[in-house]
Amino acid sequence: MKKTFTILSFCLLAAVQLRAQCNPDTEPPVLHTIPELCYNFLPISKTVPVYVFDLIIDVQDNCSGTNKLGYSIRSVGEGTGFPTDTAGNPVTTITFTCSSYGIQQVEVWVRDEAGNTACDTVQTVLADNLSVCNFDPIMGNGCAQTETEKYLHETTWYFDLFPPVNFHPCLPHPPYTSACLQNIFFGKDSAAFRPSLDQDPLDGVSTFDLILINKHILDIQPLTAPFKMLAADANNSHSLSTFDIVELRKLILGIYPKLPHRESWGFVRKDFVFPNPGNPFATPVPASYTYTPSNWDFELETDFIGYKIGDINGDAAMNNMTTGDDRSTLRLLLPNELLQPSETKRIPLTLAENIELAGMQFAFEFDPQVLEVSTVLLGQQLMSDGTEFPGAFFAVPQSGRLTLSWDKLNPVKLTAGEPLLFLEITARQPTALEQVLRLQTGPLRPEMYTADNEISHLILEFSTLPAPGQTHIFPPAPNPSNGPVTIPLLLFVTSSARLELFDLNGRQLYFWEAILLPGFHHLEVPTRALSRQSAVLCYRVTVGEMAHTGRLCLF
Repeated sequence: MKKTFTILSFCLLAAVQLRAQCNPDTEPPVLHTIPELCYNFLPISKTVPVYVFDLIIDVQDNCSGTNKLGYSIRSVGEGTGFPTDTAGNPVTTITFTCSSYGIQQVEVWVRDEAGNTACDTVQTVLADNLSVCNFDPIMGNGCAQTETEKYLHETTWYFDLFPPVNFHPCLPHPPYTSACLQNIFFGKDSAAFRPSLDQDPLDGVSTFDLILINKHILDIQPLTAPFKMLAADANNSHSLSTFDIVELRKLILGIYPKLPHRESWGFVRKDFVFPNPGNPFATPVPASYTYTPSNWDFELETDFIGYKIGDINGDAAMNNMTTGDDRSTLRLLLPNELLQPSETKRIPLTLAENIELAGMQFAFEFDPQVLEVSTVLLGQQLMSDGTEFPGAFFAVPQSGRLTLSWDKLNPVKLTAGEPLLFLEITARQPTALEQVLRLQTGPLRPEMYTADNEISHLILEFSTLPAPGQTHIFPPAPNPSNGPVTIPLLLFVTSSARLELFDLNGRQLYFWEAILLPGFHHLEVPTRALSRQSAVLCYRVTVGEMAHTGRLCLF
């Protein structure tokens, strides 16, 4: 009985307090709405009905129950105070037509029994993903292709819209990534759109392209196609110069991850006619198109031709969309040296075939924990010969990678086995060269270019190590040389070794002899033995009963 009385007393007290609080009621309701909601136009009515209760999360009031509250809605800017219709009733629904496509702000209102109101703004997004509105305004049509009509599927389309459109994730919005635009609604009045492609900057760019640009600059073999000249403008200066070659060379050698002043591809409207094809830089080249209601036509397609920056001979793979070619293959040869820790060797790189060489590029990769490539020296034939057009040679040794590019306007005749260059390698761990050094297949393609403008793929082969127990005398390196020359020697048993140097008259110029333990050795002909002698000397290496003779060329 006492407990029941206590509960009744508490309820009576609460009722008295609530009555005092709500007499009069001056506190507005507390309204919580969603921040935004996306809608699609309905197929038949071509409208979007927006209900006030769809936008409310929760409402609380200190006096009125939720069933005693009034709810209303209207578009922002269309009135003040609690919205009502002509009969004074709350407006619980507003209907948008296709003319309101896009983002619309609406006011959500709530009113308690005492007339206190609360209001919040909600963003509604009106989309036409079902294509029911049949918009007359601008639709985008067009494709991005190469001169050979290959579609550039990774093209991104950008837009400058007039007036600006506040795009939303619920709405179709730029940028679009596709080879083509197909009836894309992107504005109400006018819009300029342009294609863009900035991927794989090294695709199609090679030292051979530098040779072609250099021949054009020197007027030896001018480029005649306007798109080739546009592609050669690597620094976006609207002209061609040696600086374009410098920029592309940095890209080839890996100094640049991408060109600093150009995207990977450039574009020109397909309907544009070059007034002066011999100088496409003479007039501005249109790389975009502006649609307006006056020039828009549903049947109109505005296509663009894309050209790869730096790719003069047009061999860009475009994400491997091109078919394979029938290029020949040349073999690079390296002796499979046995390397010991802290040992530095100068190792010749040769070709297995005769060639009239105009240029080459390749990259070696290796484990930097095992060896280091510190220096790269050109072979005698590839060095500048003082002619009008000296060669250009660039090698960039890095940790774990060596990139190289060489070209010369006057091609060089090389015989098989003649050194292209010498790699100065220091070992950090014992290893055989074949186990740690590899020729990269990309992104820098291993290639050589002949005097006839033929391009050959390169592969790397290593000379086989001698069979166990077999003494082996390797060729001298470097040869030709103007400094010390080393002759590698591999022994499997303790042996006497002798090195002799003669001029062409048989006069002995140098003699060395010692007892050598099993292992790798380097017999050195010092510089003093080579100085002030004839251009060709003969050497002889004798190990036990084995003798090996050859010639040294001096310069």
